[in-house]
Amino acid sequence: MGTCTALLLARKGADVTLYEARPQILLGASRWNEGKIHLGYLYSGDASLQTAKQIITGGLQFRPLIEQIIGTTLNDITQEDDLYLVHRDSVVTPDHVNQYFGNLTRLLHDHPDKEKYWGSITSTKTERLSRVELEKLSNPEYVDAGFVSPERSVCTQSIADSLSAAVYAEPGIEVRTSSKVLGAKRFDESTGLSYLVETTSDAEKFFHVVNCLWEGRPKVDASIGVNNLSQPSLRYRCSLFVETSRQIKVPSAVICTGPFGDIKSYNPKKFYLSWYESGLVTSTTDVLNAVSPSLSDTEKGAISETTLTSIGSVIPASRRLMEASTRISVEGGWVFANGRGLLSDPNSSLHRRDQVGIHRTGNWYSVDTGKYSMAPWLALHVSHEILGN
Repeated sequence: MGTCTALLLARKGADVTLYEARPQILLGASRWNEGKIHLGYLYSGDASLQTAKQIITGGLQFRPLIEQIIGTTLNDITQEDDLYLVHRDSVVTPDHVNQYFGNLTRLLHDHPDKEKYWGSITSTKTERLSRVELEKLSNPEYVDAGFVSPERSVCTQSIADSLSAAVYAEPGIEVRTSSKVLGAKRFDESTGLSYLVETTSDAEKFFHVVNCLWEGRPKVDASIGVNNLSQPSLRYRCSLFVETSRQIKVPSAVICTGPFGDIKSYNPKKFYLSWYESGLVTSTTDVLNAVSPSLSDTEKGAISETTLTSIGSVIPASRRLMEASTRISVEGGWVFANGRGLLSDPNSSLHRRDQVGIHRTGNWYSVDTGKYSMAPWLALHVSHEILGN
């Protein structure tokens, strides 16, 4: 969100300062996640479709916007559409998922941006897999049903590298790394409302501030009295990023709906695997004082082993990745949500992501992207609000 906003503003002539607490930009959750470009299929636990309605436009516009921002296509970092496999312990039944997917697909068919995704959404159908098809892909001991969806996932490391290169090539952006934002103070002057932003390295006054922090956003907002939270929580999750020596054919699939996992095939030699219970390192509702965990090699090894075992028990083809793997990285980041509870609870507010977007107070913009795929679209809206075009 921060790099997209900075690039869109700078290319319109604005002078932008980009703060980053780490030694380099884009080393956190934006680099280390599955890269799902959401159309709403993950949120079958929200039958109201409110979550889907909030995130669909960002998902449909993601590809053209990010390709414009980084100056290259995404064709080589995504391979196939995602399957949805309904786990036997899902918080919603296969029939419910089928009905939800049908309602969502009709919503997509009516959307004005339906032609901007990978392929046309107009002809998309969410077909239920036959029993024979399902058993070729998954273990029937764990999976009750399967559905084809039009959703895609992209390799977030490739996009992070491209965004980073674009930022450093843009003369209108001054990047200040190893500079953690601590808070801000308001200043009322004849020129209007401005803010003194305090960091670990300096303090500087700005007329506009866009708070694109992730786990740190609530605390910095609170420093100027801004509160747009609703029962927030933070969860630190790790996943596996796997590279292989030879081409491996495995499906891109989500095991839904609840605390399960997924696998992504970005190309025949690059994959992502997660299993919720093994990858959940810590969680907290004290979002103002969250501290990122530091994992030992032993702890990362345990996450890797349990993730591979768990995914392999549901999707047997994923076991082939171990035989051909040349590198397995265990990486992760925070997941922020205006929601709490357990994903195994159908009434948990974590099954919704409808309280997301831009919160403006004066010239202070606090942005909760909700999902990775929302960032370019929200960045475009923030840049338009600031520049008035």
